[in-house]
Amino acid sequence: MQHFFLPKRAVFILVFNLEQALEDLNLQVEKLKQWLYTVKAHSTVFDAIVFIVGTHLDSVKDHEGFLDRVTTCFRDSLYNEFCGILAINPKYEVPLFPVENSRPIDVDGVLLRQTIKREAKERPCLKQKQPVWYLRLLEIITNWKNRQMEAWYIKKDELVIEAAKSDFTDEDVDNFLRFCHMSGELIYRYDDVVMKDYIILDPQYLLDIMTDLLKFPPLSERTRVGAEKWQTLVTDGVASVELLTEIIDNTDEMVTVVTRFLEAYNMLLPIRPANESHFSSCIVPSHLPDKNPDECWDGAPDDEVFFFDFGYVPSDVIFHRLLARCWYHHPDEALRNKLYRRCGTFRFKDIPVFFMLRLLTNTRDQQLIKLVVQSSDEKRFRCVTQVLQWVIAELQDIRAKDFPNLPFNVGPACTICSDAHGKVKVLKLCSDEEDFPTANSPVIKFLEDGRYHEVRLVPRVNVLCGSKNRRTSLTSSTESSVPPVSSTRNRPGTVQVHEGSRDVSIIQAGDNATINVPYPRE
Repeated sequence: MQHFFLPKRAVFILVFNLEQALEDLNLQVEKLKQWLYTVKAHSTVFDAIVFIVGTHLDSVKDHEGFLDRVTTCFRDSLYNEFCGILAINPKYEVPLFPVENSRPIDVDGVLLRQTIKREAKERPCLKQKQPVWYLRLLEIITNWKNRQMEAWYIKKDELVIEAAKSDFTDEDVDNFLRFCHMSGELIYRYDDVVMKDYIILDPQYLLDIMTDLLKFPPLSERTRVGAEKWQTLVTDGVASVELLTEIIDNTDEMVTVVTRFLEAYNMLLPIRPANESHFSSCIVPSHLPDKNPDECWDGAPDDEVFFFDFGYVPSDVIFHRLLARCWYHHPDEALRNKLYRRCGTFRFKDIPVFFMLRLLTNTRDQQLIKLVVQSSDEKRFRCVTQVLQWVIAELQDIRAKDFPNLPFNVGPACTICSDAHGKVKVLKLCSDEEDFPTANSPVIKFLEDGRYHEVRLVPRVNVLCGSKNRRTSLTSSTESSVPPVSSTRNRPGTVQVHEGSRDVSIIQAGDNATINVPYPRE
């Protein structure tokens, strides 16, 4: 859920426990990298800055050479890759601020606070001057909230009418809302056809609803009337309208607004009868049942296999959004029982071809989504690129809305170069920066890691590795040539939106990592 609420322009504080780094420094660095890539993928401008804070300093000071080892590791492993967004500690000249919360006055904590204030003031976005009449629009919103019982959202046309009484134009209101959205004060999705008519004034309220929906309450807290509905969500990943009403605990209009927002973010997928606008239940992709991957349809030896490689950025949020979009655009009730939390099978709407998406978490630095497209005969093979390009287009749309700097590569795998530790060698056909090859480029050539590769797109997809020519299929009949894929997920940390703290996001990236930044004495 953190991608829903991370502001576009902010000072981020990434917190970890130095005691845990003492036990396994490499693991903590890998966790920090995941969060750094996530922040970088989410930011639309280069105004974001990240402070890495290590807590429990006194617990590790007595370990000779440990802090030197940490600072050297951070300088070598993190700064080279993220120098554009990392804040530097002027005392140690590294992107790390060690602090000790148990001290009445922590000198390092005071330095951290002073550095945050200085860096924030130097951000280009905070130097931009805004019209003073923005304060009047803020006052209008505040007065409106005071008059309403449940003022966590407002319709845009209602705000426009209120603002017009003070001679503000539609353009004035739109510019003001965009500024507030970028700074994290509210949520205004002007780029979404569903959400552009609503303004979320209290993001924390929406976060609480999403938390209630995505985290099951203890059995003792479920009402007997609602127990069966909760169990349906637990076992089938389907939430009824009655359950949504119970969670939101409000009017039908509130349920409609919340559902539309969650649907726009692909967190809910309403099940609507044919030719009807209303719905009685919703698919919750993140709560779909688990399925043994070996029991999922995974194609045949002649089918085509491609991988979407997102590097360090956790791919499960992308996968669930793709899963929801695939079902929305290509619904087939006969395949409803083929939707699972980590894989889904679909029939392409316009052509008689099946395809499968599967979530793979091979290593911490390689988050993958696997696409298998049915191509057992020449007629079906002509549709492979059509399916692949459609999935890429949906991914690019998700990226444009919420992950503007999300890195990814798309292509077949070379089974010879894939290593024994689960790392798949993806041969890049296209990426976030490169378009899909045209018909005039049927052969893509690579020279990576000292080995020559060719990917031929016609008449079928073939990978040439050195002097060996291999098909791309990585299905059950050829799985022995592919390194084993781990299904373990370990996504660190949590994100909360706090009232009055929208410009500083504190991210907890490890267990028992807390932070208390004291005010310096005047």
